[in-house]
Amino acid sequence: ADVVEELARRDARWEAVVKAALDYIPCWVSVSDRLPEDGEDVLCRLLDDDCEVCATVGCYNLTFKVWDLDAEWASSRHVTHWMPLPALSQD
Repeated sequence: ADVVEELARRDARWEAVVKAALDYIPCWVSVSDRLPEDGEDVLCRLLDDDCEVCATVGCYNLTFKVWDLDAEWASSRHVTHWMPLPALSQD
């Protein structure tokens, strides 16, 4: 019984660690699954007509249903995925 209880405690701790890591580590989100909050700056993954992939910072304008991208060159590309920006450095 002691071994089973210890394994159960370890499993619960491991589950908490994994959940915390997934909450902390940003992941790419497909724009077909979900859009960021209106005006929230995010990292955008872009694809152009030649299947070139690149990234820039931008935000989604919910009112006009368009992406506002920080880079001029990005205007000919479309956003396929986004992820939250990391927190600012404490240095």
